[in-house]
Amino acid sequence: MAILERLAYVRAIGLDPKITERVSEWRFGQLAREGAVAPAFILDEYGPRHRRATLVAQLLELETRLSDAAVGMFDRLILGLFTKARKSVERRYQATAKEVANLMRMLSSTIEARMRNAIPSRRSTRRSAGAVCSPPSRWPPNSGGKPTKIRSSRHAINI
Repeated sequence: MAILERLAYVRAIGLDPKITERVSEWRFGQLAREGAVAPAFILDEYGPRHRRATLVAQLLELETRLSDAAVGMFDRLILGLFTKARKSVERRYQATAKEVANLMRMLSSTIEARMRNAIPSRRSTRRSAGAVCSPPSRWPPNSGGKPTKIRSSRHAINI
């Protein structure tokens, strides 16, 4: 805020920037440079018109620099706001991504638990691998191992 206060003070002096149009740009720059480097006792040795011209050039140059600094400060503030907003959106997105990952883990564990309960394992059926893979010794039961003829209404089938 000090920049804006200084700018308001310089503008309160009431110098019209259009007076620079009466002097060449090179001469105005030279007067402003003189005012920037010359100590007060040297300015006191100048004639009244030269001293006044040097001080006016220095004040108008100061007003320009303060205006540029105020615009730069405004740009940095706005850039900071946009950066803060962008980081806020990124944090919100990261939080959402973490929530989705947590939900997917919960869903995966729920599905695994449901699958374990829905599909019995071989150990829970208490049958050995040989019992599952080998054919029964007698088929059909009570046939004594001999082929059996089953009669249907039209055909005889050998089993």
